[in-house]
Amino acid sequence: MLSPLQIARNKSFLGRKDELAALHSVDASPEASLVVVYGRRRVGKTELIEQAYRDRNPLKFEGIEGGAAPRQMEHALYQLSRYAGDAAIQKLRFSRWLEFFDYLSRFVDRGTWTLYFEEVQWLAAYDEEFVADLKHAWDNALRRNPKLVVVLCGSAPSFMAGKIVRSRALYGRVSREIRLGPFPFPDTAAFVGAHRSLFDAFEAQLALGGIPEYLKLVRGESSTYLALCRHAFLPNAYFLNECDRIFVSSLARSAHYRTTIEFLAARRSAARREIAERCGVKAGGNLTALLDDLESCGFIEGVIPYDKGPASKLVRYQISDPYLQFYYRFIQPQRRAIDSGAFADRPTAALPLHHYQQWLGYAFERWCRAHHRRIAELLGFGGVRYRSGAWIERSAGEGFQFDLVFDRADHVLTVCEIKYTTAPAGLETAPIFARRTDALAARRRTTIERVLISAAGAEPELARSGGFDRVLTLGDLVGGA
Repeated sequence: MLSPLQIARNKSFLGRKDELAALHSVDASPEASLVVVYGRRRVGKTELIEQAYRDRNPLKFEGIEGGAAPRQMEHALYQLSRYAGDAAIQKLRFSRWLEFFDYLSRFVDRGTWTLYFEEVQWLAAYDEEFVADLKHAWDNALRRNPKLVVVLCGSAPSFMAGKIVRSRALYGRVSREIRLGPFPFPDTAAFVGAHRSLFDAFEAQLALGGIPEYLKLVRGESSTYLALCRHAFLPNAYFLNECDRIFVSSLARSAHYRTTIEFLAARRSAARREIAERCGVKAGGNLTALLDDLESCGFIEGVIPYDKGPASKLVRYQISDPYLQFYYRFIQPQRRAIDSGAFADRPTAALPLHHYQQWLGYAFERWCRAHHRRIAELLGFGGVRYRSGAWIERSAGEGFQFDLVFDRADHVLTVCEIKYTTAPAGLETAPIFARRTDALAARRRTTIERVLISAAGAEPELARSGGFDRVLTLGDLVGGA
């Protein structure tokens, strides 16, 4: 008789409604279910699974970082011995996972059970034998209990997607696949506390990307800025060491992952050829796999000029994860000083407000480009086909750049100026923007719609000047969340 893991209900658990519905839907199935959940480190996978299945007699088996297959099986047997209350089980020794799965299946052959395998990439030691043996056990034993749910969870998305979801061994057997992403802003705002201003809550989203474990540190401070300072610029601070932990949990297989991230941090963006040369990787399948792994984790993104097709060779890669952007901009350059305690008395000295505000401005531009569909809907052309992105115009004369442009199928260019300040944009914004849009209109000979996206809106004089056709505020963008 097994004693399952006891999990208390988390009364403060919020969001994840679609994911919870998907996980609960297996209860209505007349058959056993195989569920796969994956996502970057600290995104909330464990809490989601445990809250969803806490009443389904969960048996949790956790992988050990860096352990080879024999060590992983020994640990799994130890955990099973605890559930069974039988110390003799931990003395068993198996040479293959197939033997472990066959043995485990005897304990869960009837009744409601949830087998929860956590950090599968570690359990499997990144080897496909784990998956192949699970397939055999599933087909011949586990699936015969219609009330059984098997959950495979991991923080190495490329392994989870490539070696499990798309594996030939488990083809057609996975009932639910959930790639868990960060909180959207409404959930972030609720998580950090309703007492916070819209700006402070959104600042947490820009700086930490909606990662629940990171946001917990914000909840304990009076402002996002102070939370970042106190948890980034003191010796052994959480955000000081989190970068190292990321490359252990999600990207431990190759040093090229970190080399690529550091190269992009130094260059801001780079082409495939440049990354291949820096990492010493052939510009073929190995490089593609490397970049795909980093993209699947949400750490980088490939950016193609909006007027080019998806197959364009002009793609440039850049860091997309907000925490990593913050780390390489403010923490990594001061690492020695932080470790020595240089900011122990006043951690805010490591993050001058004017530098931080400038960085938030760039982060807001990236956020707006990522949420272009929301902007298109607010401006009334969500039903029109368009291409969007930053615009850089170079010529023999004066070049110019726009933060965000929508090139619409109805022959209109919607050109956006993006400002992230706590004060409304002033009248001085209009003439500079007008010169650039006039030059663009002369070259493109098309209708130009001028839009100001200003977090705090526009001063009355600017609004009356006619320099912009529309003004969107932060409140507009997030829907009053």
